[in-house]
Amino acid sequence: MGALALTSRMSDFLAQHRFLCARQQVLAEE
Repeated sequence: MGALALTSRMSDFLAQHRFLCARQQVLAEE
């Protein structure tokens, strides 16, 4: 596997993780 593919997959994962955390925060505040 290319390092570039791994990096882009990792950043996709991190972006999704951050999105879910943010959504969780919003739900918790309501």
